[in-house]
Amino acid sequence: MSPRERVGLTTMSPATPARPMTKPDPHPEILAALDRTETFAEALLTPVNRVPFQDSDRAKLTMVFLGLAHEHWIAIRSLAGLGLNHSAIALIRLQFEATMKAFWVWHAATDHWIQLCARVEKRPDGSVIEPPRQGTGDYFKDV
Repeated sequence: MSPRERVGLTTMSPATPARPMTKPDPHPEILAALDRTETFAEALLTPVNRVPFQDSDRAKLTMVFLGLAHEHWIAIRSLAGLGLNHSAIALIRLQFEATMKAFWVWHAATDHWIQLCARVEKRPDGSVIEPPRQGTGDYFKDV
C-alpha cells in the first residue's frame, strides 16, 4: 500500500464519484531532499537533547514554542512526502512564527509578559484554562 493510499488520497472524489482522487507521487529529488532532512534532524537534535533543561517559566514557554515549530517541521516533511506541497508550504509561515516567538520569549519578552503567560490554571476535570485577563493590552503594557 502506498503512502497516499494509507491516508486515503485515492478515495472517490465527492464532486466526481466515478473518478478516484489521485495525485502524482513526489518527484525523486523531493524524496531525496526529505531523506537529507532526516539526517539533518538527527545531527541537530543529538546535541540539543543533551542541553540541561532549565526549570524557569521563560525556558518552559520557549520550549513550548520550539516544540510547536518542530511539530510544524515534521508535518511539512510528511505532507511534502505525500506530494501535498500546497499544504506543506502553508505550514512554513506557522513554523516561522513559532520559531520567532520562541526566540522573542527567550531574548526579549518582559518578565511581566512571562508571568502573564506562564500562569496555568486547571479545571476540576484536569483540563487547562487560561487565567482571566482584563484584555490583550495586559500582554503588551511593558513592551
